[in-house]
Amino acid sequence: MSAAFGEWALLDSEVVPVQNIMQKYNWTQTALHHHLLGETPKILFLHWSVTGNANDLINQAKEIMMQTSTYDDQAPRAPTSAGP
Repeated sequence: MSAAFGEWALLDSEVVPVQNIMQKYNWTQTALHHHLLGETPKILFLHWSVTGNANDLINQAKEIMMQTSTYDDQAPRAPTSAGP
């Protein structure tokens, strides 16, 4: 049994699809908030916790991440500390 907790930084339009997959696998949403007013695009932070088999959790996390625009068909970029 493994435990994990963290947060997703999501565009407003990604929140519900991510919540749906989290709900499918019984991940617990512990908070949903934003930091800045009037930012464009709006970024929301969805905090979560989950327990289960580590390999299952990794596969579930991958399915959750597939709900985000990170996986749009874009040219590969080298990540930096300032973001993509």
